[in-house]
Amino acid sequence: MTRVLVIDDEPAIGDVLRMLLEFRGHEVFTANDGSRGYAVAQRRSPDVIVLDLMMPVMDGFSTLEALRNDERTAAIPVVILSALTSAEVTRRCRATGVRAILQKPYKPEDLLRAVEGSQLVDATS
Repeated sequence: MTRVLVIDDEPAIGDVLRMLLEFRGHEVFTANDGSRGYAVAQRRSPDVIVLDLMMPVMDGFSTLEALRNDERTAAIPVVILSALTSAEVTRRCRATGVRAILQKPYKPEDLLRAVEGSQLVDATS
């Protein structure tokens, strides 16, 4: 069982992701902004993080930077799930070594492959 942290400020998206991932047998934690997500990652040591980029308080890029700069969380694989899809966004995400970038709306099978690490996925186009 994979321990997955979902960081997304939209409760409906968090609920759908939780159901999808729990149905697949994963343990899921959620946080509704980047600062809370970062704190949960430090405490719970998830196996993978699903991260939105557009959030209040601490956006996804700031969260990603904090995760990568902390030795406790630096190696946790991150899957970006966002409506942002520009070449600059993709470049910035790739520069931090994300596992996958998925565009909202996403295909559930792409998300599952990315979270489970069976295949690197770039579904931004």
